[in-house]
Amino acid sequence: MRYILIFLILVISLWEVSCSQENFIINPNRNFTKKEISQLKNILNEFDQILMTKYDTESPEKAYLEYSDSAEKQLMRNSSIPYIRNIDSLFIEISKYEVYDQIWISDTLDNKVYININPNGKYMKFLKKIAQRNDFINRYYRKNKILGDISPSMVNNFASHVRKINLKDNNYRLIFAIHYITLFVTHGN
Repeated sequence: MRYILIFLILVISLWEVSCSQENFIINPNRNFTKKEISQLKNILNEFDQILMTKYDTESPEKAYLEYSDSAEKQLMRNSSIPYIRNIDSLFIEISKYEVYDQIWISDTLDNKVYININPNGKYMKFLKKIAQRNDFINRYYRKNKILGDISPSMVNNFASHVRKINLKDNNYRLIFAIHYITLFVTHGN
């Protein structure tokens, strides 16, 4: 009886840990500092709030799905994605973060900032780790690594395949947020 009780406690503990991992940002090989992890959480929380406000919902998952549906439809209509209000002010805030250079590389041309995912930054290591857990994110990671940019097909695929990722998981939503922040700042949608 004692062994059964210990076994049940162990199973329940493991279940709780596996469920709660969705709430953490994965830090492969402890690449990110504590401050950078905190800043990544801030990016995620702010992006969540922006989308939840836009779609008048308390559920980040629902807001992300609604945005993706809207993006997919607009991409089919006119090859652009719907503008997200307050993304510019969020980017200005993020550009002051230490983690910024670990996510993006930037260039300025004619007083306009262009950003792209930093191929040598800690974020790409994070993306590689998450790619091991999901086929869609794996394809996204590989294309980004090969091309060094977010191609039009990646934009379309991201909008139409977002249901293939677990949006309850902070790590996937962070990838979603960084993807769309990159598109808005780079392409000025």
